[in-house]
Amino acid sequence: MKIKFTLLVLAACCVFRMNAQVIISENFNNPNALTGWIKDNKSNPQGITTWFTGNPGVFPAFSSPDSSYIAANYNNTTGGSGTISNWLITPTVTLNNGGVLQFATRTNTAAPQSIAPDRLQVYMSTAGTGSDVGTTATSLGTFTTQLVNVNPNLATNVYPTVWTVYTATLAGITGTVTGRFGFRYFVTSAGPTGTNSSYIGIDNVHYELPCPNPTLTISSSTNAICSGNTFSAGASGANTYTWSSGQNTPSVTLSPTATTVYTVIASSTPNCNSTGTVAITVTLTPNLSVLNVTTCAGTAATLAASGASSYSWSTGSTSATIVDTPTMNTTYTVTGYNGVCSSSNVVSVALGSSLSINATTSQNTICSGKPAIIMASGASTYSYSAGTFSSNIHTSSVSVSPTVTTVYTIDGSSGSCMGTNTIVINVNASPALTVAASNNNQIVCVNTSITFTASGASTYSWVGNNSISSILTVVTPSASSIVNYVVVGTGTNGCSTSTTISRTIDLCTGIETVETDNRISVYPNPFNSEIKVAGVNGRIEIYNALGQLVSKEMINNTTTVNTTELSKGVYILKAYSEHDKPAGTAKLIKN
Repeated sequence: MKIKFTLLVLAACCVFRMNAQVIISENFNNPNALTGWIKDNKSNPQGITTWFTGNPGVFPAFSSPDSSYIAANYNNTTGGSGTISNWLITPTVTLNNGGVLQFATRTNTAAPQSIAPDRLQVYMSTAGTGSDVGTTATSLGTFTTQLVNVNPNLATNVYPTVWTVYTATLAGITGTVTGRFGFRYFVTSAGPTGTNSSYIGIDNVHYELPCPNPTLTISSSTNAICSGNTFSAGASGANTYTWSSGQNTPSVTLSPTATTVYTVIASSTPNCNSTGTVAITVTLTPNLSVLNVTTCAGTAATLAASGASSYSWSTGSTSATIVDTPTMNTTYTVTGYNGVCSSSNVVSVALGSSLSINATTSQNTICSGKPAIIMASGASTYSYSAGTFSSNIHTSSVSVSPTVTTVYTIDGSSGSCMGTNTIVINVNASPALTVAASNNNQIVCVNTSITFTASGASTYSWVGNNSISSILTVVTPSASSIVNYVVVGTGTNGCSTSTTISRTIDLCTGIETVETDNRISVYPNPFNSEIKVAGVNGRIEIYNALGQLVSKEMINNTTTVNTTELSKGVYILKAYSEHDKPAGTAKLIKN
C-alpha cells in the first residue's frame, strides 16, 4: 500500500479543499470529552499521564483558544530508560484512495539549550471499528500502515518547535473499507530522567474524502422572454438543488425583469457540489401609451402612441402618430413592438359638439404670490381667465401667481370646436409678519443694544444671526455702517415671508459747541417744510443731533431752504462767510 504525505508549515488554520467530504474536524477544544476517540497508553513502564489538555504556558494552541490542543509528555512513562508508546486513536472512518489526513504538531522551543528528542508516528488500520494496538510498548496490532513519522531517528532539534502541518494522502486501497487512524507518541530511553522525550502537542486533525460530484443536467423552456412573462428551468442528476433565485426545487418558474444568468448548485453528498447556469435574455415589453381624443365632425384628429420602438395601426400605418378625420365615433387599435415583444391598446376618437379640455397644474396648493403653471391639452389654442386675470397667450400652459384661492377657466378651441374646463389653485396665506424694536430711531449709535420682537408667524429665523427665536437682541457694530436685520417667519401652513429692518450706525460724536449768533436770522423756528436764512453771504450746513451733516446750501443774504426730507427733531445750523470763515450757529427744531 502506497501512502503519499506532504509537509506544510503554516501560520494559520489548516486549509482544505472547498469541495470535499469532511469526515473528521477535531480542534481539541475539550480533549477530555472527545467523542469516538480512544486514548491507550501502552508505555513500559506506564507513567502518571496519558494524553491531556495542552498547557498554554508551554506553548499556545495552533488556533485559539490557547489551551485547545491535546498533548503528551515524558511522564507517559517513569524513570529514565522507559519506552513511551502512547496511542491516540480516531473514531472509525471510511477509507478511500484520495482521502486526505491532515494535522498540526510541535514540541517545546529548544532554548536556552537543546531539548530531549521526541517522535510521533501516524498509522492506519483497515480492520473496521477495531482499535487493537497490541499489548506491548512496541506492538502495532492492526495499525500496520505507517502514514507519517515525525523525527524517526529521535535526532536532537529535528522535531518542529513551531506548529507544522503534515498531510497524508491515501492510495493503494482496494475499494472502500472502514478503519481508524492512530497517533502514536513513541519514544525510547524516555521518562523524567531519560535521554529522550519532552512534550508534544497535536491540533486541528482533519480527514476528508474526495467528492463524488453529481453529473448535473440543466434544461430551460426557452432562452429569451418578454418582460412580464415567465419561463421554466430544471436540473437533474443530484439529490438537492439551490437556485440563485432562492428556490430549492429541481424545477423552477421564473419571471426576470432584465437579462439574467441563474445559477444552480446541486449536491448528492454534503459539500460535494456541481454548478450549472441558465441564461435568459429579457426584452422589454412595450409600455404603450396613447390618449383618446374628442373632436368635431370634419376636424382632423391626431393620435400619438409612445413607449415602443415601432408601431402598427389598424389603419395600416406604421408611424407613431396618425391623423384621421372620422365621420362617426371610431376606435383604432395600435400595437407597439420592441423586437419580438409587443403590446396593444385601443384608442377612440369621439365626435361631439365641444372639445374635451384637460387641465392640470404643476402645484395644486401654493403660498400666496408664488407661481404655478396651468397646463392644458385637447385643443389647438387656449385662453385663461379668473376674475380680473385674463391671458390670451394661446399656448398650452400659463404661469399664474394668485394671492388667494382662485378658480381658473381654460377655454380651448380647434377649428370650429370649442371646449372649456376649470382648475382650482389653492392658496395658503403667508404670515402677516411684524417686527417691533426697542429703539425705533433710524440712526443708532455704535455699540448700542437693540431688541427686535417678531410676531405674526409660527416659527422664525433671523438671517445671519443664527437665531430661531421670535426675539433677537443685538449690539450695533463699533464702526459706522448701515446694517440690515432680516427675519423670516413661517406659518403653520409652511408659507413664509420676510421683513428687513435697516439701521444706520453712527459714531455719535455730536457737535461739540453750539453758539447763538444774533447776526443769523432763521425763521420760522420751529419749522416744518422750509426755513428762511438771512444775515450771511456764503454757505450754511445743517447737522442732526448725532452730528451728521444732513443739508448744505449756498446763500446770498436771504435764502429759502427746503426741509421736507428732514425728520422731526433738533438740528444745528452752521453759517460760513464767503471767505469760508465761521459766521455763527443756530439751534433749530422741526415739528
